[in-house]
Amino acid sequence: SNSWITVSANLGLTLVATNATIQSSGGISVDGKSTQSFPGGGQTFGTIGGGGGNGGNGGNGGTNAATGGSGGVFTYDSPHAGAPGGGANGIVTGFGGGGISLSVMDTLQLDGQISANGLNITNSNAGAGSGGGVSIGARTIFGTGIISAHFGAASGLGGGGGGGAIAFFAAPNLFSGSLSAFGGGGFNFGGAGTIYLSRFTQSKFNAQVLIDNGGNRGAKTPLQFQTDVAD
Repeated sequence: SNSWITVSANLGLTLVATNATIQSSGGISVDGKSTQSFPGGGQTFGTIGGGGGNGGNGGNGGTNAATGGSGGVFTYDSPHAGAPGGGANGIVTGFGGGGISLSVMDTLQLDGQISANGLNITNSNAGAGSGGGVSIGARTIFGTGIISAHFGAASGLGGGGGGGAIAFFAAPNLFSGSLSAFGGGGFNFGGAGTIYLSRFTQSKFNAQVLIDNGGNRGAKTPLQFQTDVAD
């Protein structure tokens, strides 16, 4: 379809289909749809806010007293929504990306966009929102589209939002588009988010976790490996 799908704030979006096509001018967006500060909300110190956190921690605001948020405990294959940055003078505008779950039993053709990005701030010195969570699974995925769970960017003394989390399941994976979960700019950059790649069977022994901040040094990306690590 060439249409766009979205939801109201703080409502996760779950879609299930047998086959699905997202054409180049269509997509699914939950950008800036998370206003809940737990887990991962950036802290406020006076008139300065730290960035929200999710897959990657939020960047600290100026003087480092306004700390960036941490996304808390989650598993790479079950990402959750992002979080807002800390407000400036009590005003929060950098909301986090929401959550998307798309399950396709057979084939997904993705030439459009699926995005759960945090919002850039509109009031100086506030923290930006973190990227949200995207989970996509299909027996076969192909296309040249864009999947993103990006930061929000801050200005002034505000901290950048952390990258979100993407879980991508396919067997086979014929997708030639882009997946990204970068942390955003600010007084301090937010940390890189996580991209979890696995076969449609969800066997953790076939999985990879990618951590990429687009060449920018940012806040930490907490690693939460437990029993799903194999040599």
